[in-house]
Amino acid sequence: MEKKDTEIMMKAMAIEAIMLMLIIFIGGAMAKSPSVIIVGAGMSGISAAKTLSDAGITDLTILEATGRIGGRMYKVPFAGLQVEKGANWVEGVGGKELNPMWKMAQELHLRNFESNYDNISANCYKENGGLYEEKVVIDGLETVAKVEKSGEKLSSSLPSSGFEDISLLTMQRLMKQ
Repeated sequence: MEKKDTEIMMKAMAIEAIMLMLIIFIGGAMAKSPSVIIVGAGMSGISAAKTLSDAGITDLTILEATGRIGGRMYKVPFAGLQVEKGANWVEGVGGKELNPMWKMAQELHLRNFESNYDNISANCYKENGGLYEEKVVIDGLETVAKVEKSGEKLSSSLPSSGFEDISLLTMQRLMKQ
């Protein structure tokens, strides 16, 4: 292809791009805009949309950066099963103010159970079935508490900005655990 042909093609592509932008701009200006824009289709965004809809405001748009709704709630395939990631429990059920997610879970008749940490061994299962012995669970919780305390100590010794988060394993290596 000659240089002249390349220049003509580049000019034609530039004109097409400008025309496309004008079409998008004019089309957007002519389209009715929503009265409310909600950023994010996680639980907060969905809850905001539901609250507004219940109040009679239905002219809204939810913008979501990913290809799915749910925010941090999603599942992934793992070893032939679906593993839930995030939002595995609702906090703030017994406090002064009821967590609105708890109300929604009840309205949707979602299956739930109370996490009972007074008898945690009743909730800790082995991967092949059966419960762990209470001593194993308590020893594990004590180890977790020690690691958490070490992490808090390390975190408080670092400047509040300028450092990226580190993994638990890196923290343990730094703390020589």
